[in-house]
Amino acid sequence: MNACAALSDFGFVSVGRDRKLRIWNSQNQNHPEAIDTGHTHSVKSVAATPDGAQIATGSYNGTFSVYDRLAEKWIYSSRLTHAGISSINPCSDGFIASSYDGTVYRVPMNTVKSEGNSYVL
Repeated sequence: MNACAALSDFGFVSVGRDRKLRIWNSQNQNHPEAIDTGHTHSVKSVAATPDGAQIATGSYNGTFSVYDRLAEKWIYSSRLTHAGISSINPCSDGFIASSYDGTVYRVPMNTVKSEGNSYVL
């Protein structure tokens, strides 16, 4: 396991070298739901929106993706950088992702749900 993040429903999510997103809750503690991420490299970071509806993942090759728990599908994936994504945090309008190249990227949720663009802070 490379990273984990809390969910609003007292569960948590985790990611790792196997490129899976795992969703843990009190009902599946020993057998979490494992979702293929589509990442081609080890997944380094994960974060969730405060309501737990969207989960963002970042990999060592710089790809940033967002999973929608309600729709049960990936709604965004983009290679933000050629360096890896080192951390992700939710922010007021979506997510921010830091990279090993020293750049912080803002990915607004309205952009994720429409055009799929992001911009550098």
